[in-house]
Amino acid sequence: MVNSTLTALLDLLARERAALIEGDVRQVSADAALKHRLLDQLLLQSISKDDLARLQRTSQHNGRLLAAALSGIRSVAKRLQAQDAPATTYDTLGRRNSLVVSSSATNTRA
Repeated sequence: MVNSTLTALLDLLARERAALIEGDVRQVSADAALKHRLLDQLLLQSISKDDLARLQRTSQHNGRLLAAALSGIRSVAKRLQAQDAPATTYDTLGRRNSLVVSSSATNTRA
């Protein structure tokens, strides 16, 4: 007999994988509560070692995708923060100077 909870969880993980690949973090967040409920239900059932291994592989893969997405978000945030900070230079005496560049000057095309 097919375990409907396991099937539902694997389907949800597939949807999560697609959302992560598409960068749809809102969908991942929206599905989190359902994923936890399905996991709680699955804990009350017995599943085969093969099914458990499949679930583990799928979850680990999604975990790696989630970590990569988080890394990308942090990288973008860091770059945006660096753009807001003034550029710093030093004069011939070693004194620090901040360069203020207008955003229109940095966003022009050749």
